[in-house]
Amino acid sequence: MLDLEFFFSAGRYHSTPWGRNVNEGVPEWPPSPYRLARALIDVWKRKLPGLPEERFLKVLEAISGTPSFSLPPWSEGHIRVWLSSNTKDPTARQLVFDPFVAVRRDTPIRMRFNTNPTEETRSDLAGLLERLAYLGRSESWIEAAVRDNGQSEGIQWNCLPDENATPDRSSPVFCLSKPKDGDTSGWFSSLCVTTETLLSEGRSSPSFLLRTRYSLPIARDLNHSRTQVTRAGKEVLCALYALSSKVLPKVEETLSFAERVRAYLMGIHKKISGGNPDGVSIRFSGKDREGKPLQGHRHAFFQPMDIDGDGRIDHLYIHCTKPFSDSEILALDRLKTVWQPKGRPEVHFILVSLSERHSSPASKCWESATPFVTTRHFRKGRGSYGEWIEGELLREMDAHGLPRPSSISPMAEVKGRTSRTPWWAFKRSRKDTLPLKGHGFRLEFEEPVQGYFALGSLCHFGLGLFVPRPEDEE
Repeated sequence: MLDLEFFFSAGRYHSTPWGRNVNEGVPEWPPSPYRLARALIDVWKRKLPGLPEERFLKVLEAISGTPSFSLPPWSEGHIRVWLSSNTKDPTARQLVFDPFVAVRRDTPIRMRFNTNPTEETRSDLAGLLERLAYLGRSESWIEAAVRDNGQSEGIQWNCLPDENATPDRSSPVFCLSKPKDGDTSGWFSSLCVTTETLLSEGRSSPSFLLRTRYSLPIARDLNHSRTQVTRAGKEVLCALYALSSKVLPKVEETLSFAERVRAYLMGIHKKISGGNPDGVSIRFSGKDREGKPLQGHRHAFFQPMDIDGDGRIDHLYIHCTKPFSDSEILALDRLKTVWQPKGRPEVHFILVSLSERHSSPASKCWESATPFVTTRHFRKGRGSYGEWIEGELLREMDAHGLPRPSSISPMAEVKGRTSRTPWWAFKRSRKDTLPLKGHGFRLEFEEPVQGYFALGSLCHFGLGLFVPRPEDEE
């Protein structure tokens, strides 16, 4: 047996599978032996030109065939970059996707070939791997090595050839096939062929490209951050997402956007629960098994946020007062997109973190980011309206266990870095009911308060959100 080990130093493997376009945003996983063979030719020609050709052919022979893989937990993602079109127009840009697989830097990907190379071939392969700087695109920095068979005892080989594997639990892997006539000299022309040559010859793939379907472990569905949290014995109460879209939703759409996210998440969890509507998480639905609303804010808060202050939602924060279960975390990980009305492009979610606590710093000064609303009605003869609405705010703060502020100042609008949005511009009611009146406040406390926190009758859907602000900022 020949065992290889790969560590991705940056924690990411950037690549595109054979036959796919980079702008499809689909990364290759696991790393293909055919790609490895092409990379070793490059290392040989540039860094070890003194290695005889016949010895290098033995190296290729050692990594031919269909290997077994030991894959760690991983997650998929992509980067979107607008690149210059190299024209006279400086504003001409082209959108390019860079798909990648994220893994832990200290956890290796292992590859086992059913071959028995000589010690000389093992040594040659080890020297080539030692000089291999990256695999895939140049961002995929790598540390690779040959391992003794004794060092691989107890390893679970969880990714194996399986042509009967279902599409959602499998992936095509491109391997290096052996020549039928035993003449390995043809490997070089196959491994070095260009797409232009293939097209001119009317071929769809090189001669020795072996496409094999591999079964993938269940760990494909688990975010690698979740694995770290579980190992550390921590609970997950908070999920933070970054949003990506050609047209991000405006902050005025906070309520409707949060409602769509909740509906999508409930649908995802329903599938995880076997399609049983009664199995949907009460933390996502906000209702018990009898359909009654949960009391005491025991269900999840969906809080869209405008972090950069440009008036558009760019992050989503989902948190709960009780830890999420494994199936709920799996649903949070599978939340990838949500539609937008009026023909606008869908919004993509990038899971940034799963954590046990709020990510906001503690602060003495907090300001409204979305309007505070209440379904209670003001009655004349019980003081001024300003006193009444402040009393409603304090009542909500008591219900959430927050300390009383030392001062409360009204705000007429949310103040972003490049935008100003009045409270009346926000959607402030559900299901086509009459909109509730919106209010904003600046709160100052004697001691720093940990956030984020949301207050009011629609606080679980993003309204009444307070965010920290520096005390010396006017």
